[in-house]
Amino acid sequence: MKRLIFLSALLLIISGCSGSGSSSKSGGGTTPPPPVVTPTVEISGSVYFRDPAVPYTLDLNNTQMLKCDSVAIKEINATCNDDGTYNLVISVPDYDLIKVTKEAYIPIDYTIWGENNQSVPLGLYTAPTVTPKASFMKGMVYLDLGNTYPFSFWEQIIDEPKNRMNAEVVSYVYNGFNHACNSSEHNVSISTFHPDYPDWRMPTKEELTPLVEKVHNAGMQFNLWLDLVDVKECAGGVMYSWDTNDATFWDNWFQEYETFMTERAQVAKDLGIEWLTLGHNFAYASTQSATRWESVINSIKAVYPGVKLTYFGGIDLSETPAYFESNDYNRSDPDGFASLFDTIGYTVATLSTTPHPSREQMREAFRAIESNASSFSVPVWIVPMTPSTTVGASDPTFMEPELLSDNIALSYETDFYQQADVYEALFEVINESAGGPGHLMGVLPWGYHLKDNYRDSGPESNSNPNTGNLILDRTANIRGKPAESVVRWWYDKL
Repeated sequence: MKRLIFLSALLLIISGCSGSGSSSKSGGGTTPPPPVVTPTVEISGSVYFRDPAVPYTLDLNNTQMLKCDSVAIKEINATCNDDGTYNLVISVPDYDLIKVTKEAYIPIDYTIWGENNQSVPLGLYTAPTVTPKASFMKGMVYLDLGNTYPFSFWEQIIDEPKNRMNAEVVSYVYNGFNHACNSSEHNVSISTFHPDYPDWRMPTKEELTPLVEKVHNAGMQFNLWLDLVDVKECAGGVMYSWDTNDATFWDNWFQEYETFMTERAQVAKDLGIEWLTLGHNFAYASTQSATRWESVINSIKAVYPGVKLTYFGGIDLSETPAYFESNDYNRSDPDGFASLFDTIGYTVATLSTTPHPSREQMREAFRAIESNASSFSVPVWIVPMTPSTTVGASDPTFMEPELLSDNIALSYETDFYQQADVYEALFEVINESAGGPGHLMGVLPWGYHLKDNYRDSGPESNSNPNTGNLILDRTANIRGKPAESVVRWWYDKL
């Protein structure tokens, strides 16, 4: 009997130990959760030589494959196969960079995003011998979305061009407004805020202060880009069609402009801003007598003697004959206008009358631009505005970055490399140029975005909605595109 009781007790102990052990391993007998599976996508493609003689389309005919040294995304790093192909399986990309390198070629970054498998061909440019140029300006112009992001966010990112591309000058676009055009009174007004939407305004000196300080702390110069937007009675091309001989109207416009500019010059002086850009593509005003502009510039210099000034005229090489705003400066005396500035510039979007120009054709276009500038007594800066679309170098349509304002960009197809070709062609011409006055001596890419996401302005913005409201993958923005890699490489060498 005692033996039976002992055996029963032993069985209970064994059973209890077993139950306790099971509970400690499985959490009371519940089924453990399944392991977390990170979604992945396959990124594949080929690496090829971007031939200067080939008029490329997205089909990439006539390509010479290259065995790259490395191709990397996030933490994944591999080499190309002998035939130039690569294949990577990664977690779903969120505006991440493919980085491809090969000795004797310019390293290229290419942004990818999305949940689907993708085929991404990666073109490389040969790395030529570069002759550095004294006083060459390595610049950048931020996207003119000053009111879309709060100044607290601008302050976080304003100095990024230093690390991302070794830029030396940051341009912040600062809009004023032409309005109240009146043909009977021959009047016009220029204000620092939109007459109907006063929240659309220029920033104050106090708002600009931390931006300028951060740029200076990074060892860069600050360029206050003073633009004018035509609104209300002056909108719809009114300014450009106004009678150039209406002396009373233009007296009023230049008086307004002089007041506007001297006020900005005082802000620039107080903050130690090095450069003022007196706008771009103001063909309605640059055709007027240089004596009018001289009066404005003298007033600016009286307020701030040490400031440096520049202006950027428009070009459209897709027209026949090619359009150069500079041909009409100062009533067809171009250097009489250009010589008033420390540098003179060109905004360049389209380079050809036919789609898909080769890089050799693009080089010829930039040589034509330098030829047009050859009589100028000051150095010449270029602001590339070419959108990254399949017809970016031949279609003059402006790609508006905000879909809420204009969705024209939805009608175009993304092509990062046509934009990159434009930049590579530009730097190749700069490299062969003698440099100095009348030559290409500076580059300032237009419309640089404040963040990596091309489609969402994000919760840090003032935009509503802030998702799906941008289309920066098709605009002049070069952030994270092959064009930025080209700029970075050349800025490091020049």
